[in-house]
Amino acid sequence: MRIYSDLDNVLINPVEDGATGEIISIIPRPDVDWFLRELAKDGEVWILTAAERAHADRALEVLGDLALPYLSGVLSAEDLYPAWSQVDMILGVPEITDEDRAALLAQIPPVAPAGPIFDDWPARSKLFYVKTAAVGIGPERWIEVEPFSVSSPDRGGLRRAHADYIRRFGSGAALAGGLRWA
Repeated sequence: MRIYSDLDNVLINPVEDGATGEIISIIPRPDVDWFLRELAKDGEVWILTAAERAHADRALEVLGDLALPYLSGVLSAEDLYPAWSQVDMILGVPEITDEDRAALLAQIPPVAPAGPIFDDWPARSKLFYVKTAAVGIGPERWIEVEPFSVSSPDRGGLRRAHADYIRRFGSGAALAGGLRWA
């Protein structure tokens, strides 16, 4: 079974240059190694990020031994493109009903196996739709994580998200198979 985690503001805080928007520093989140180790007990842990592959590679270099022993792979913006382009098209049509929109989203072919997603974006955001379509799951498998930023203290966001995962799903065996929108 796969388990997905977002990268930016979940596992790391990418610090941007205010003038250029360039990432000048990458700060690992407290408990990132504990979180990934715990998830790896239930299945293959994959990064699922809307960032480009170069940024993900740089972040993984910074995380090093905190993350690499527990990760099985990375899906980046380039990998998500087929689902992303279809989500953009579906969300861009204002004339359809919410029910029709949900039916169309459910028909997007996944680009990777199903699994729960830990992410800081809220449910019903654009990236929520992109990522759930990309792995063929519905909203019941979306686990929202409090965003991490070095400008505010981390309040145990990864531990709370993991507790929610355990409360909702139990062990990884309970998560086999993917649930879809339809």
